[in-house]
Amino acid sequence: MPTKSSGDQTTSAVRLRKTAIAVAAVAILASIANTWATIANNWATNLNTIATVQNTEATRENTKAARRSSTQQRKRKKKRR
Repeated sequence: MPTKSSGDQTTSAVRLRKTAIAVAAVAILASIANTWATIANNWATNLNTIATVQNTEATRENTKAARRSSTQQRKRKKKRR
């Protein structure tokens, strides 16, 4: 049975080291991509929150206007009677 020479072991060690470095690099890049995705998601959430607040304020204003209109109509009806 042939035995590995020290040159073969060195080549194997270098290959293993390069593979480990490549795996670490991919993990780092994946982490960076995940961080940016989280940032983008947070921005989207913030924009949605702002839109919700604006819609709520607009709805309140519309409700107030409708109440004023309704109150004015009731007053007009009372005057006509």
